[in-house]
Amino acid sequence: MSFQPIRSTDDLPPSLSSHESLFLDFKSQQDPAPSFEMAKDVAAFANAQGGTILVGAVEDRERKHLARYNPLPEPLAAKIVHGYEQSVRDRCRPTPILEIKILSRDGGAVVAVNVWPFPGQPVGARYEKEAFMFPLRSGAETVYLQPDQLPMLTLPTIRRVAILLDSIPTTQRDQITLLTPNPAGSRFAARRVQFSSSLEEVVMRNTVLFLDLKHRSTICVPASAIDHIWGNDGKWFVSMSMHLDQLISGVLVGTPT
Repeated sequence: MSFQPIRSTDDLPPSLSSHESLFLDFKSQQDPAPSFEMAKDVAAFANAQGGTILVGAVEDRERKHLARYNPLPEPLAAKIVHGYEQSVRDRCRPTPILEIKILSRDGGAVVAVNVWPFPGQPVGARYEKEAFMFPLRSGAETVYLQPDQLPMLTLPTIRRVAILLDSIPTTQRDQITLLTPNPAGSRFAARRVQFSSSLEEVVMRNTVLFLDLKHRSTICVPASAIDHIWGNDGKWFVSMSMHLDQLISGVLVGTPT
């Protein structure tokens, strides 16, 4: 699963079968006044894989799913939009990319705050005066980065690799061709692989795991060695600067060929 912005009523997740996740945060109500909480929630998604804050969505905390929608009066929805925009402008450094939509629902409005992952560096949320905190969306919760973790999010090349890999649709992650230099003399070696890492593994550990189903093995790649990622007609290509014989592999057990 990857971040899919919510831009229309048809994009709204269905009640009873939807859950808060790495990409979704439900809020039944929201004080429209600009606040640290607004900035913190946006920064947390920007520092992870992106996501959407849905205001006007009620979570059943016992069953952990979207119980129902609680549509807001449109004037209140407009004030909430302004509150998020001002909170991000005044409290987030650097400024993340967001797109906010007011969506009609059951005679009222739901606010969808879409936040894109920020590739350049960690986004801080100003708590008071010049004190900043660095939130990160982890699962369905928000955690705060510790000082010794911040350097890993200051490597834009690795963040870029993580974001691009995560943008590959789940149904196409086994349609990847890994291209590596070929020591035998031809320009490159190609191998069909499946991407199987999380953004946290890529960013915080500089590690990308691919599954090579044909050879029943895993391929462990440094994210910093990946040069290019691109897609064409549902197929994806990843090129890197290391030879396959420089990579660490392990045997897969019980994986179909």
